Amino acid sequence: MNKGVSNLWRYAQVAAQANRRYLEALAHVQPNGEAVIELGSLCQPVKKGDKRVARFNIE
Repeated sequence: MNKGVSNLWRYAQVAAQANRRYLEALAHVQPNGEAVIELGSLCQPVKKGDKRVARFNIE
């Protein structure tokens, strides 16, 4: 593929396909280890004194 403005649309297609494949692969990864524990604690509401702090919503 030659570099140039005329092929910009093709670069966009190739990049979109690569991104789609990457996201599809990430969708099947099962997280484990310290990151899961840390995210689990972030997803719980917390009380600081008499104030309630909302949880982090990962969805």
